[in-house]
Order: sequence, then structure tokens, then C-alpha cells
Amino acid sequence: PMLTAICENRGLRGLVVRVQSPGGSPSDAERIGAALRRCRTQVASAGGRSDLPVIAAIDGIGASAAYWIAVEADRIIATESTMVG
Repeated sequence: PMLTAICENRGLRGLVVRVQSPGGSPSDAERIGAALRRCRTQVASAGGRSDLPVIAAIDGIGASAAYWIAVEADRIIATESTMVG
């Protein structure tokens, strides 16, 4: 619901998703990924950017289902010591 509410903002210029998880439920990751894809469509249909940039910032660990969410972004940012995969 929080992501849906954020994406209703016509002035949204980009979205940064902070990912920090050692994994989780694949069905939850699928649902969150679908919400990120819907966000782009929702913003564009409300008269906002049709090319809404989405960035995943992985902090610490972004594994398994957390990585699945991150790959929905246009770009993944992580430090050298972050565990990703």
C-alpha cells in the first residue's frame, strides 16, 4: 500500500527502493516486483514521467527474494562489501 500511495504522486521524478534482506518469500518478491512495474504505468497514466527511473539501493545483504525485487529496478547500487545474489 505504501508503494501504491507514493506512485499516485503526479510529481514523482524517480523512485529509490532500499533493499536490505537475506531473502524472504518468493511470492512476496513477485508481488513487490509487480508493484514496481505498476508504479511506472501508474505515474505515466497520471501525466507523470513515462520513463520513471527506479533505483535499488542494496544495503548489507540483498539475497534471494530481495535480489529478485532489486532486478526490477533500472539500476542496482551496492557497496563492495554488500552481499548480493
